[in-house]
Amino acid sequence: MGRLIVISFTTLDGVVEDPDGSDGTPFGGWAMRHGPEGVAGDKFRLGPILEHGTLLFGRRTWDHFKTLWPRRDNPFAQAMNAATKAVVTHRPVDETEWAHSRAMTPRWSSGCDARSPPPTSW
Repeated sequence: MGRLIVISFTTLDGVVEDPDGSDGTPFGGWAMRHGPEGVAGDKFRLGPILEHGTLLFGRRTWDHFKTLWPRRDNPFAQAMNAATKAVVTHRPVDETEWAHSRAMTPRWSSGCDARSPPPTSW
């Protein structure tokens, strides 16, 4: 079984919404307060993962990133654009919008019911 590495923009008090301010929320933009240079490049040391692994995105994140990354042209952007990307979604993914992207419908999604408690084990 492979490894799953989670990279999440989260404040110390647990805020995760709207890190770049694009959603226009009252506290949005907190990750970019010091400019994009603060998170630019390969700060998370993803180089080898981008070459050999798969990036897993939720649909909203992928929809946002597809508007940003394909237009960028620096070494890290080139690696992000060349990486394999899986998008958890129920809608089709157009690979022409961001190269090497594919839809991944969760196997468990058809059996989920918001009113039911989660399973005790996966």
